[in-house]
Amino acid sequence: MIASLSDLPAERWPKFSTLLDELLDLPAEAREPWLQQLSDEHTDLAPLLRTAALEHAEVQARPPADQPRLREGPAGDPWTFTAARRIGPYELLTPLGQGGMGEVWSARRIDGTLNREVALKLPHTWLLSAGARLRLNRERDILAGLSHPNVAQLYDAGIADDGQPWMALEKVDGQRIDAWCRERRLPIAARLHLFMQVLDAVSAAHARLIVHRDLKPSNILVTDDGRAKLLDFGIAKLIDDDGRGDLTEITRLAGRSATPEYAAPEQLVGDTVTAATDVYSLGVVLHELLCGRRPGAPRGRAGADEQGRGLASNQTISGFAREVGEVDAKALGRALQGDLDAILAKALSRRPEARYSSVERMADDLRRHLAHQPIEARHITRVERGLKFVRRHRLAIASATLLSLSIAVGGAVSLWQAQRAKQAASLAMSEASRANATRDFLLKVLGASGRLVASDRPAGSITAREMLDLIVDDLDGELKQQPETRLELLELARKLYRQWFDLPRVEQANQRYRLLVAELHGRDDPRLLGSLIEQANAYIEHSDFSSGLPLLDEAAGLIRSQGLAGSPVEAQWLMAMARHHPADTGDAQPALSYLQKAAAIYASRAPQDSSQRWPRFHLAQALAADGQLAEARRTALESIAMEQRRPDRNDWFIAWQTVELAHYERRLGHRDAARKAYEDGEKMVLATFGRTVDTQLEAVLWRATLMHWAGDDAGAEALFTKENGLLEAPPDPGNSDEPTSSGEGGAWFRLAYGRFLLDQGRAAAALPLLQRASTVAITSKPVELRQADAVLALGEALAALGRDDEAGQQFAAAHGAYRKLGRPGIEAALDARARWAQHLAEHGDPSLARAEFAAVLLHADGRALPAVAEAQMGLAELDARRDGISTALPQAEQALRTLDQVQALYAPQIRVRLQARFERLKAAPAK
Repeated sequence: MIASLSDLPAERWPKFSTLLDELLDLPAEAREPWLQQLSDEHTDLAPLLRTAALEHAEVQARPPADQPRLREGPAGDPWTFTAARRIGPYELLTPLGQGGMGEVWSARRIDGTLNREVALKLPHTWLLSAGARLRLNRERDILAGLSHPNVAQLYDAGIADDGQPWMALEKVDGQRIDAWCRERRLPIAARLHLFMQVLDAVSAAHARLIVHRDLKPSNILVTDDGRAKLLDFGIAKLIDDDGRGDLTEITRLAGRSATPEYAAPEQLVGDTVTAATDVYSLGVVLHELLCGRRPGAPRGRAGADEQGRGLASNQTISGFAREVGEVDAKALGRALQGDLDAILAKALSRRPEARYSSVERMADDLRRHLAHQPIEARHITRVERGLKFVRRHRLAIASATLLSLSIAVGGAVSLWQAQRAKQAASLAMSEASRANATRDFLLKVLGASGRLVASDRPAGSITAREMLDLIVDDLDGELKQQPETRLELLELARKLYRQWFDLPRVEQANQRYRLLVAELHGRDDPRLLGSLIEQANAYIEHSDFSSGLPLLDEAAGLIRSQGLAGSPVEAQWLMAMARHHPADTGDAQPALSYLQKAAAIYASRAPQDSSQRWPRFHLAQALAADGQLAEARRTALESIAMEQRRPDRNDWFIAWQTVELAHYERRLGHRDAARKAYEDGEKMVLATFGRTVDTQLEAVLWRATLMHWAGDDAGAEALFTKENGLLEAPPDPGNSDEPTSSGEGGAWFRLAYGRFLLDQGRAAAALPLLQRASTVAITSKPVELRQADAVLALGEALAALGRDDEAGQQFAAAHGAYRKLGRPGIEAALDARARWAQHLAEHGDPSLARAEFAAVLLHADGRALPAVAEAQMGLAELDARRDGISTALPQAEQALRTLDQVQALYAPQIRVRLQARFERLKAAPAK
């Protein structure tokens, strides 16, 4: 039984609202019979409905003289508010704004319950018709449940003793969204990303069946850290379960108060209000952000949508265009043509059914546009679809194409210049020679796609990667007399090969590049430094520290000799040095020192440099490795916020940092925050790189793992199964948006899936997954750790299947791998050592097992970890065998206390297993 309205679950409010409106429409004598005939599924609402109806009747019965009225102001004006006036539990401070609905004041609570400043919305007293008190309370309870980071929270609402209604909302210090964009001259992409925060907030409201109905720039503020905040749900409307959206008294009145310039056509004529109403208003706001004006008829130019409204691309203003990334009106118009024209036209359709069916669909189209994918709002040609595909996968496809086109364009420009530079004959001859050489080289490479690949490949099927190889391999032949062209192509090639993790090719391209730079421009050319640092980073990424260090030493000498101390180049060198001294080796201080210095250099010397994002990113990782998880979390949050404010924001960086943030939240024991960060990170990864990068699989596997650890095994299995099906599906040659099933990301996904199955007691099903995960070749530094993890899990599966000898081999191999890494104190190494010791205790030498358990406790250095609890329980069991139960129990009890102190999230089966071992110890007979 629901005792009061405050106990009514949020999901029941829509039905309660519908039933109450039906009840109040009945004559008084018909209400009780109606309540008694409620269907079984709603009988628990009858007492609440009866109480609400009685309160309504009481208000209705009051004579007009008894109806509450405002005291008149100093000038006899009942609408006058003044500072220091008390409204309910609040004291007015300063006015924040006013409008047709009333005024908004800054106020503070003075009844001693909460000491906070709020924005107090003060509607006009004509809202106080019969039943308004009840309905205001209903809207207060509904809206108070709308908690979202991009929504200004409604704290409370009520009617003061003098009859003045009030709503207390979160006070937001920020600028209107249009002014915020204008002052920072945000380019289109940055405006769209900011606007999508608004879409997310409105979507959250719609999910709770609330339509805002007054969306406009003045109701959307942006804080200094770049977060949009949606204000003023005071006229919000509650949608009924059936979607009709019957209006309560307050929402009927408020509906007529919506701002006409942003109101949907159905609002202005009093028709049914739905989620499509907000979609229209959002379209007007977006139009204003992109064009500098609200939508209107075309200004004598061709191009109008099917509703007769001018296309956005035809409504740009020259003065406004300069505020959008410093472009002119023509350039802005071209940028809006196509996708954005179509998105705005669909959102601004005069017919609600022709608009986006939900805010999420509008957001999806904007994400597709930003990711260069086809959008829902318009049908595009095959050529357009192909161009979007190329833009979306420019890293994979555009490598050779860009190289080839750059040669072709360079040749064409050179020829044109040669023809016009008749008075500079020698220069013209040189440029013409370069153009002819590049043209011939381009034709040779493009014409070779049929015969320079394997004979079983059809002509024309050469890949972008193979074409890049052909270009690089042939540079010294065809372009021997064009050293600057060779230099440009080698510079691009070395970066592309590094993105493809092809270390031999990176090394080869960098060596050729440095030799050519030194030959053409001397040993003092700054490009030599960049190449040395890049090559060192490539070695480090493949765990080849010995090859990377000499290059960094050489780079340090050049930094000193060229007077570059304190420059961004030195910051790049410092970051490379931090990577050469990984923080997870057990001593994070060198890495922390290097990264803090690098971050300081960028902050003081190059705050706008796009590379400044990376020191903070790696600093958060180093802090986490040092056990400073709260500081790592704070640094990651600051890093994300800083990137979101940048005009040239890198969405991939934000996605990656968000997944890293999820790791910190997980290790801090913040289950809900970690799960949300993994979800957000995966969405951003999919919107930027698709399913082609391992970070997406990392986010998925941890989402599923957290679901399992929270007890939702069915949900976890569904997620694991779905992603595994996508991973194992036959590859589509025409779609690079697919993960590689044989790659590292696939291996670590199988490792997590196999561990889940092990926890379920399904070792036979886990075994093939873990066997595949454990055989992935080591190609980068984190893989050494993860491969040992996979070997350890494989041993667990074999042990569960009774294959003890094979299990022991895997435990020994995992332990040996970690010992070889020389990082005995990292958590994964302690896990492996504890499991190896347990195997020795059960099947090998107890004295050796005791030594290994003791080593776990030694290297854990007092930390509360699952491996420490395992070691303590193992020692207790060994003590029981040797000395009896009386000496063993204290150690076993300590193991359970250690587990209680573990901060990070972990598999609940660990506790189940240790508790069972503890119970067996207690039940053992005393010696």
